[in-house]
Amino acid sequence: MDILASSNAAYLPYLAVMLTSVRINNPESEITVWLLESSVTDKDLDFLKKCLEGQHITVNRIHVELDDALTEKLPHTRLWSLETYYRLMMTELVPDTVDRILYLDVDMVVNGSLKELWETDLEGTDMAVCADCNGLTTADSMTEIQRKMLKEALADSDYHYFNAGMLLINLERLREHYSFETYLSAMKDWDYQMTAPDQDILNYVHWRHLKYVDWRKYDCFTVRAYEQGMTVDDLRKNATIIHFAGEKPWNNVSVHYPTEEVWWDYAEKTPMYLDFLKSFVHSAMTSYESVVNSVMAATGAAGTIRELQEQVKKDHDLLLQASALIKKLSS
Repeated sequence: MDILASSNAAYLPYLAVMLTSVRINNPESEITVWLLESSVTDKDLDFLKKCLEGQHITVNRIHVELDDALTEKLPHTRLWSLETYYRLMMTELVPDTVDRILYLDVDMVVNGSLKELWETDLEGTDMAVCADCNGLTTADSMTEIQRKMLKEALADSDYHYFNAGMLLINLERLREHYSFETYLSAMKDWDYQMTAPDQDILNYVHWRHLKYVDWRKYDCFTVRAYEQGMTVDDLRKNATIIHFAGEKPWNNVSVHYPTEEVWWDYAEKTPMYLDFLKSFVHSAMTSYESVVNSVMAATGAAGTIRELQEQVKKDHDLLLQASALIKKLSS
């Protein structure tokens, strides 16, 4: 099984969690990873391989270089890094001996066997995909530019805007019909004003040649799942690929949901588990005052917010206890 991933050095620990989850649930598979990167050093790569030691996963690094002039044009944010565009170069970068590849976002875990997905008959299409955002993305929820540029696709009742976090890619077909220049031309059509950077472009280019697979099984968003009434046990039982889209379970910068617990299930299986816990607790202890104060300033609801602040301080005390426990466990 060939897996494609894009990452910078900072995200390698989370890539290790994702790959560990692949191995745990696919013990008999021969796994080869093609890592697209532009800043991963030999030391960084050694760190990743050490995290995966004993798992019999082959990691091949593919270095990517983008022209500075192009880089300046590409929209990117804290949640949409430049690395997300690298998969658009896959037809040129992945060896010709690979004719099928499974792209997985780093912020995913694999919670079951990939055999059925990997052996999916693509029926001559470009790729197998899942409807975006647990099937909740519609024309009404799109931005004006998305509705404009995807107007023809949206008029087709068989089309669903898809999420690019999981793609089972027919590389043999893509090499015959597409190249990086295809995607660059599409970006020019959009005047580089994409809302969901390369995801918009992949939808724009490939919408006519897709095979849809069930998002509940192969690209289940945890926060949306919670909002749709699913529990963490539902995900553990039914979802093969779980996606932590948006704010991440390892960051303490937003509200967290019980369904995110699945990520921690697999993080615990890695050598970085205590580091993840320390980082999470440290973030929680150092950010709460600034968050509360900013809410107070924005809303002027001083009384209500002060009550909230008192509760947060109590939670802070609990976090201090958790920190002490972590130190005890790591000593």
